[in-house]
Amino acid sequence: MLTLGFITQSLHALPIEGLLGGTTYNGALYYSYCGAFNASTSPVNLLGESQQNGYIASVALNTLGAGLIGGSTGTSGYAYAALVSSNGQLTSLLGNSMTGTISGVALNDFGNGIFYGENTSTNYASLVSSSGNLTNIALLDLTSLNSVAISNTGTSLLGGYIVTTSYAAFADPLGNLENLGIEIQGAISSVAINSNGLGLIGGYNVTTPYAAFAESNRTLTPITLSTAPGHILSVALNDSNTALLGGYLQNDAYAVLVHANGTATDLLGSSVPGGSVDSVALNPSGFGLIGGHDGNGYSYVAHVFPDGTVSPVTSATIAQAGISSVAINAFGVGLIGGAWQDNASMVHNYAALVAPNGAVTMLQNLSVPAPTSNARISSVALADAIVPRATGPFTSAIYTQLAASASLNSHFLQTRAKTVNPSPQSSIALMASRNPCQTLKPIPPKSPANVLWAVPLFNYIHIQAQEQIPSYTNQVGGVLIGYDRQVDSFVLGAAFGYAFNYAHYAQQLGHAKVQEELGCLFSIYQHRIMRINAAIWGGGYQLKNERHALSITSKADAHGWILSPHLEFAFPISIKNHFKLEPFAMFDWVNNWQASFTETGASGFNLVMPSQYNSLLQSEIGLRMYEQAVVDSGLFSFEQKLCYTNQAPFHIQSASTFFVAGAASAFPVATGSTKIQNLGGFQLFSAYFPNNITYPYVALMGEALLGSSYQSYFVNFELGKRF
Repeated sequence: MLTLGFITQSLHALPIEGLLGGTTYNGALYYSYCGAFNASTSPVNLLGESQQNGYIASVALNTLGAGLIGGSTGTSGYAYAALVSSNGQLTSLLGNSMTGTISGVALNDFGNGIFYGENTSTNYASLVSSSGNLTNIALLDLTSLNSVAISNTGTSLLGGYIVTTSYAAFADPLGNLENLGIEIQGAISSVAINSNGLGLIGGYNVTTPYAAFAESNRTLTPITLSTAPGHILSVALNDSNTALLGGYLQNDAYAVLVHANGTATDLLGSSVPGGSVDSVALNPSGFGLIGGHDGNGYSYVAHVFPDGTVSPVTSATIAQAGISSVAINAFGVGLIGGAWQDNASMVHNYAALVAPNGAVTMLQNLSVPAPTSNARISSVALADAIVPRATGPFTSAIYTQLAASASLNSHFLQTRAKTVNPSPQSSIALMASRNPCQTLKPIPPKSPANVLWAVPLFNYIHIQAQEQIPSYTNQVGGVLIGYDRQVDSFVLGAAFGYAFNYAHYAQQLGHAKVQEELGCLFSIYQHRIMRINAAIWGGGYQLKNERHALSITSKADAHGWILSPHLEFAFPISIKNHFKLEPFAMFDWVNNWQASFTETGASGFNLVMPSQYNSLLQSEIGLRMYEQAVVDSGLFSFEQKLCYTNQAPFHIQSASTFFVAGAASAFPVATGSTKIQNLGGFQLFSAYFPNNITYPYVALMGEALLGSSYQSYFVNFELGKRF
């Protein structure tokens, strides 16, 4: 005897984006199949192989990524229902308390649901709370209960039939039924309810298709449909009171769009002969998806636009196939499921994502081909979360600029290090004196006024996941070449350079390559008690971004501009010969303008991104310590720094984007984190200045900035010539 109990398999921290229910075949056995996916085209089977000969008949998923599933445990004969947490954990609701099957489920955005089925051949329905508590609904002696739906207010709608008479009823959050009193010979096959409490029922009346709106006061408003023989098999309703109906009419596929004013538009006519629309879905914008089969043994899938235009999705057409279930989210992303049969009569589970432009991406590795038609994806559900939450390269261009600014600060250090104290090994000029006993005093020579220098640099930055932004790393390499000249108490100079930044996003979400050309003008004012450094940076960059979602790669080329002022105040304090302390405060304000871009790729899930402006203010306070060691050939200078660094982002906001050729509304994606970083840092610097200025000086600097979610490790090497 099999008890599923509680399964703790977890996909990962991201919310579930889709659910698939049905049967999978493995070897000589069939198993209940419930697959969940996010960022992978190989869904994880949440049930494993725990239910031989079982079946998942229905799945539901709300906007928060929580789900509800129902079916049967198969050979053990028990009905099965379970809540699915947003990270893929299952909580069984029935245990072994029911002999039978759960045929349908529905779930609202607050995690409250309803499911129905049979308990020892008796119709059964129950409300389920988000915590897993069940409230049984006292059903009449129904011949069949065919469909349920639940609104965000907790009101449910049920549909079926009693003997030969259609039946539909509202149920309040306590499970009390209110019969709608339909007096027609037929059945209700599908129901829907929106957030306004408006219900929709569909089925047949004797031999003709039937559908009606159901008000909360039990008023029924029939929808005018064809009087030819037919049947409404599936209905969908959005909060704008727009409805979509699907079924068949005189053996042809039949679909109807019902506008908010009640007018109905036949969408297909006789364009799909011998077929049927078995499932329909409609999003808040009135963008719909229909699925089923045609009369030639091929699957049929089509988009329905709000104006009634129908666009068949030809790349989803598979021979010897049928689409059992369709779903569509608020942004026009669709999910379809069913089965197809190959030339060897082997049946395959089938599921695919459908982009708003009609491009299809199959979900892989759903099952081993089965020798009979039992293997099938019977029910699908899709969350709004399947759209990208973030897109790169986030703030990578800003960190490229900060690495360049750190290299210029390193050059400022060598300028300062040479002035800690004059070297006693310098050439000596004797003061003119005729007194042979007068002490000779060394006079430091005039320092060379010009310096030409180059600084190769490398910076490794790791930032943990923040808000909607996944964790990512930046690896920055580059070089600066500069010139400066001493003019009295001032040093004036310029530098230009190139930097390359490779940004890698965690969770296999992609990577970016940023190339930046930059330049700056700078000045240093040096006084005995104060030093001021100032610089203004400017430059442009080019980026190539690859974004991965559901094993789909979208590429983008874009460019941008950087403007970054730098300012530092330092106050040197002489302690003793060859040793100084220097409190300081330093500011870098990096402004980033990134141009708009459009992703490319074959999937149809490519984004159109608007231009962006963001900035980051890096403020730093700390203490430097300088020491010198004099040797015969020159001067060694050393510096250590302890600091506190604050990184405050500004103008970081979600970008409103949409899919290329999409027919749905825009959605937000994060482009950076608004989190303020508080960092502690230390720095080590050393330089050697030969007495003979025909030889170059060399300097080496390393720095680390560390915080709870941010790590930066920087190193550079400077080679310079004084003249």
